[in-house]
This record gives sequence, C-alpha cells and structure tokens, in this order.
Amino acid sequence: MKEHLEMVISEALVVDPSCDSTDEKNTDLQLYADAVKGDPVGKLRGLVTAFWSSGQCCANFRQTIRDGNTDGT
Repeated sequence: MKEHLEMVISEALVVDPSCDSTDEKNTDLQLYADAVKGDPVGKLRGLVTAFWSSGQCCANFRQTIRDGNTDGT
C-alpha cells in the first residue's frame, strides 16, 4: 500500500507542460509527498500503542468514571 501511494505521489509531481503549475504548488506537493513517505499513520499507531501500554490511559479513564459517578455527569 505504501509503495503504491509513493508511486501515485511521484506521478503527481511530474509537471505537465500544458498545466499552469507554479513553484509554490510544486513545493507544496513535494512537502506532502515527503510527509506521506514518512509514514505518519504508522508513527501515530506507535504513539497510541505506547500510550495505552503505559497504564496512564487506564488510570485516567478510571478517574474519569469516578469523577462522573461523583458529580453525576
């Protein structure tokens, strides 16, 4: 999937001579392509996994339930 996405982005970066493309648009496309190649979804999954495994999430969730039971929200 990632390889397919990189191929699509690479093809999108090829400038069509008939297209009125600006350097700013090309720069934006390149920044987007670089960000996607950095696997943001995978990085976020790793962050979420670390958060859940830390125990902090469970403790905060339990405290939220206690607080809600106490004040009725």
